[in-house]
Formats: sequence, structure tokens, C-alpha cells
Amino acid sequence: MKVKLGKGLLMILVGCGLINPLKIQAAELSCPNRYATIINPVRSRSLWRDKSLKPINNQYGAIEKDGLAATWLLQDDVLKDKELMGVIKSFDQKQEKGVFLEVSEQLAQESGVIYPAHTYWYNPGVVFLSAYQQSERRRLIDNLMKDFKANFGDYPKAAGAWWIDSYSVDYLRERYGVKAMMIVADQKTTDHYGVWGQWWGVPYYPSRANVLVPASTTKNKEDVVMVQWAQRDPKLAQGEGPKFSNYSLQANDYISQGKTTNYFKELGKIYLDCSNKVGQITVGLETGMESVGFIEEYGRQMEAIAEMKGVEAVTMSQFYEQFAKVYRQWPEAAVVGTEKEWTMDTKGRRYEGGEKLAYQAGVAFEDYWVADKSEFLNRNLITQGKQVDKNYWPVWMGLAGGMSVWLVLKKKWRGWLVGVLFGWGAFGLLLRSGYEYGWQVFYGPKVNNLEVAQIAAVGITGLLVVAGLKLIKRKDLWWLMPATFAGDAVLKALRFSVIDQKYLAGVLIGNFRLLAIGIGKGGLSFLNSHLIGYQAGALLKFDFNKIWENGVVSLFLYPVAHMVIAVGLGWILARLPKKYGVIVWGLLVVALGWLIGTAMADPRVVVPIT
Repeated sequence: MKVKLGKGLLMILVGCGLINPLKIQAAELSCPNRYATIINPVRSRSLWRDKSLKPINNQYGAIEKDGLAATWLLQDDVLKDKELMGVIKSFDQKQEKGVFLEVSEQLAQESGVIYPAHTYWYNPGVVFLSAYQQSERRRLIDNLMKDFKANFGDYPKAAGAWWIDSYSVDYLRERYGVKAMMIVADQKTTDHYGVWGQWWGVPYYPSRANVLVPASTTKNKEDVVMVQWAQRDPKLAQGEGPKFSNYSLQANDYISQGKTTNYFKELGKIYLDCSNKVGQITVGLETGMESVGFIEEYGRQMEAIAEMKGVEAVTMSQFYEQFAKVYRQWPEAAVVGTEKEWTMDTKGRRYEGGEKLAYQAGVAFEDYWVADKSEFLNRNLITQGKQVDKNYWPVWMGLAGGMSVWLVLKKKWRGWLVGVLFGWGAFGLLLRSGYEYGWQVFYGPKVNNLEVAQIAAVGITGLLVVAGLKLIKRKDLWWLMPATFAGDAVLKALRFSVIDQKYLAGVLIGNFRLLAIGIGKGGLSFLNSHLIGYQAGALLKFDFNKIWENGVVSLFLYPVAHMVIAVGLGWILARLPKKYGVIVWGLLVVALGWLIGTAMADPRVVVPIT
């Protein structure tokens, strides 16, 4: 029997502890800002159990029947399926389209990214953006967004995947204006994916450093609302594996546990009660996969949502707008559970059963910087380890700036520019290295004392350039010093292989176009071929990591070798007619590829700051 109380009397009873507000339905308290976000991830039909259009028509029919709004997250392969896109474009205006951030082999190939061969599509070492270098993530996202805009005329406001690394979250927001994102709710070990530590089932603004940590300051706030797929039972979903994580709002999950729609309704009430200023649930099925076997239960879920008094079905971007109205900065705290089992704030979260986790808002996971190719996704804040976010100021810039001012005042601008270019070519990767989000980030050699190594690099550059200016008499030949990095640019592009008893040597243009000369069976031949990703990845190449992994080689022998080459070439060209000086400019143009590549290089290795 429903309890009808006056507002004043109700407040008195709650204040005296005679009534637990968590046990009263949201509808009975008429609390505002209760939302159901229906989200349906759509992958390539090659992965569907039923590859016809029936699954998506059935799923949309269940939503349309009750006039609900929903968001459809589309993988890139879907955007190229004309028949499937014809159906999706026919949806009513309440249906939002977003992007599903899972990488397919086709997307990787079109983005110039090598996709590992002989790997299951769902392997976290291939399917998530975190499996790729930062520059590759940008290319993958750019290509996906280009395909989306070609279909819908604008970029999406919603995106999702079971895991989205913080670097990609920041890029999606900054470059494309994405406002709402979805990742999987906490699960320790399910489907090769382990995610643990975010606010338990409750939406939040993530920090810029770590997608699982709620924002706590204007500086670290990522202006994106994060919702969770398969919100878990606050009491029953604590253990390892699907035996526990299947206690969730997902139809396929709770049906496997012998539960019914009533369980869905009861669990939904926990997240929609009046404990927090905003109540929200995420409901959906993977189209063509889970939806094939659970479409009837999905229909019952839609009916239940339509019947929930005071609960509004909204798209992901609409939910961001409502969330932002309530939380103009960020939620300070949240609770979940009929007995407040979970209590959370911006400093950490606590479960009454014993777990207590303190957040490190300025500390990122390693995948912010480098690719994670492992077959198990391990994103656990409890096991992350204690790290500190060290303040870093590049001291070397002060020394370099002082030297630059002195040379410019002496009107030695040519020597100054030659020195800058040579120093960047020899030590640019080291000088780009620094400290951020709890990590020492190395683009080139990993050194024990970064600041000292950077100052030493500037000093070594100065000594070598001064020596070079004295040994190379002709000023127009000074440019040979930075021009020697043309050799590095060529070495980086060179590729070798043996195909059909023929030795191939050539250069790789982009990532997949191979221009090569073949010697062997059948004589001499020329090859101009566009390779498949795994073929390009199998080619032999010069590994510059061997240089960066050796401190003596990278900090001393490498720059000295380039200066020796420059002086040697200068000695030769000085004895030739001046018209041969054009060789210097040709080399310098090629060397620019190396210098630009240094400025755009991905982080090579990171070390935690403890």
C-alpha cells in the first residue's frame, strides 16, 4: 500500500530516522531529474548472429512502440553498410546516432594503422583505441568521424565503448565536441575486460587524467558526462567473473541468473531513487548479437521504462544537457543502494562490505601514453599503485634561451638556426620528454635524471655546433649539420623483405605503400604495391629503439656521428665547384621529414612517479 504523506510530515519522519527515504519509490517522492538512457551498440553485420535486418527492426520496433528516445552507437563498418544505414536513417527524430569506438580491421586499414593479424576481433589488444599509439588513435577517430559526417552531415555528440582511454576522451571532446560517453560499469574479470574503481553505476564528469576518477577541480574536469553500460547490483556484483557481474540491468545478464523483468525494475529503482540529485539508468542490447536471443525481454524493459512515473527516456546528449543544468561544476558526492552500500565523493569511494578506495585525480593509466597490446584489459584503480603528479618545468629551455639571446645579439643568426635544427634532430625526443599525470614520459632515451640529461643535451649541442662552425669554413655548408638527419629520415622509411625467393629493398610511403626494387629469381624488378596491414607490419626495418635504449649511444655517439658526417661532407663539398652546394639543400629538405617527425612522435615508454 502506497504511503501518502504531507511534505512537512515526511521531512520530520525522515529527519527522525523513522523512515528510510531509499526504500520509497522515486515516483512517490516526485523527485525530479530521473532519466533512462537507452543505448544500443551496433557492430558490423558480419558479427551478428542473424545477419538480416530483422534484429535492428525488432529492436527499433520495441522502442518506437512506446515512443521512447534512444541512442544508437554505430561502429565504422556499419557506416559503410548501405542497406543497414538505410534502416537507421529511417528512424524517427527521437533516435540519436553516435559512434561506437571499437576498431575493426577495415577501419584500421583505411586509417593507415596496422591491425594485428590472427587475433579475435574482441581482443582488447586490437578492439579498443588504447591498443594503439596516440597518433594512431587520432587517425582512427578522424576516419570514423569523417565517415559519420558523410552519412549524417555533422559530428556526433555521443560515443561509447566498453573502454575509452583518457587520451581519446580528451581528443573526442576537444576536436569533435562529443559531450556524452559510455564505458562498461565495474567488472573485475569479465570477457577479458577488467574495469574497477569508478563511481558505482552513477554518472559523473571524469578527470582529464583518468576516465574512472571523477573530476574535482575546474582544471582537471573533462566536460563530458560518463554513463555506464550494465550498471551492477550494489550488493551482488562484487566478485570475479560473470557469476557476479551478470547481476546487472542487462537483459541477457540477469536472465542468465534466473531473474525476470521484476529484477530489472527493482534494480532500476535503486539507481532512480531520490538519493542523488540526478538518477539515471542505462538500458540496451548489442544489436544483432544479444538482441537476437533477448528481444522479448528487451520489449518488456521498454514497456517498464514507459510506465515509470517521473522517469524520462532521453538520448545520451540530452542527458548531458540535463546533467549539466543540475551540476554546473561536478557532483560532490553520491550514494547507491537500499542501505547506502556505496558512498562516493570526489576523494574516493567506500563500500560497506569493506572496500575503501582513495582517488588520485592527477594520475593517469599507462594507456594514456602508450599502446596496450595485452590480451586482458586491466584498469583497476585499487591495484594501480600510489603515484604522484610531479610539477615539471623544462630547465633546459632557460639554458637554450640564454644561448640563443647571446648568439642573436652577436648577429650570428645563421649559426643559431643551424644549432637549433641540429640540436632538435639529435636530442628533440629527449627534450620533449617530461613529467605528467603521474608518469615520466619519454619520447626517446629513458634516462634516470631527466632534467640533468636535458641540460647536458643542450650543452653537448652547443659544443658540437661550435666545433662544426670552426671546422666547416664555408658558411653555406653549415647547413650540412642539420642536413645529415636526412639519413635518419631515409633509414626510418627503408623496408626489407624476401618474397618468392626475391630480395626486396625499398621505402614505405605512409604506412602501406611500398616502393621497392627486387633482386633474385627472374632478375631485377620494380614493385609499387599497396600492402595489407599485417604485410606492412611484417617488413624488416631499422629499429631506432636500439639507439634510444642505450644511454651512451643516444646521448653521445649518435650526435657526434652526425657531426663527423657533416664535417666530412663539408670537407668534400668545399673542394668541389659551388654549384654542388645544391646537394646541401636537397639533403636539408629530406632532413625536414626527420625534424617534423620528431615534433610529432608518440611517447615511447613511460615510468611511474612513486
